[in-house]
Amino acid sequence: CFLTGDYDEAGKCARQTFIEAYEGLKTFRFKAKIHTWLCRIAVNACESVPEKPYKPSEEKPPIIHPLRTPGGDMPLLIRSETVEQAVQIRKLIHSLPRKDKMVLILRDMEGLPYKHIAVITGLKPEAVRATLARTRELLKEKVIKNGM
Repeated sequence: CFLTGDYDEAGKCARQTFIEAYEGLKTFRFKAKIHTWLCRIAVNACESVPEKPYKPSEEKPPIIHPLRTPGGDMPLLIRSETVEQAVQIRKLIHSLPRKDKMVLILRDMEGLPYKHIAVITGLKPEAVRATLARTRELLKEKVIKNGM
């Protein structure tokens, strides 16, 4: 739901991903890792959904995802102590440009290697690294600006 901003839309994307994966499995040639292939399908499904403003769900509290740094530590600036802070962080992440948000999520939340992210996003590995560095800096600025 980080890419769509809405739990219901995220559910639709997940269903579409499973349908497309099931239908495409017979033509999968195992040139890529299956995880990378599934991520590409999921990203395509999410990209077909118009982006909406992030709206937290009252009945579903936000899942708090620690962002990983290359050393594996969680940076202090995004550590959320409360559900309210987690919601604010999700809003800030959701406000990022779609492609930047995707790169950040795939690397810092999912822990994917750069070359897999490059396959999923269609970017070159160098562009993935540059996008990630720029996006981390942008998110850091947003967090500081919002007093977190």
